[in-house]
Amino acid sequence: EGQGKAGGAYQFMPESWTEWSTDYNRIFNDAEGELEQTPENQDLVAKWRLGKMMEHNDNNIGVVLATWYGGNRGARRHSAGLEPVDRVNDPSIREYVQEVLGRYRNRLSSVPDEGPLY
Repeated sequence: EGQGKAGGAYQFMPESWTEWSTDYNRIFNDAEGELEQTPENQDLVAKWRLGKMMEHNDNNIGVVLATWYGGNRGARRHSAGLEPVDRVNDPSIREYVQEVLGRYRNRLSSVPDEGPLY
């Protein structure tokens, strides 16, 4: 969807980081401008953004993960059982969702209940 390469622990696309970190900074810090992409700020922005995505998608983690990885178009194609043609050399959206859900389920079974994981 955009230019550039994803980066950081959450693989933010540059334009997504700019938009989301600026929104986060304005809402939570009452400040203008993009946040520096430190590990701490990435955690804050990812947790906030994933929480919003969960609310918007009826807490369907599979749809949220497909959207995070493949954008809105990728999520629609994933829901329809299709793969975007531009992802030929990348892991499929389905593979990505299954891998992350596996990790998520492992975490759920091995961590005491500490509230929401998103």
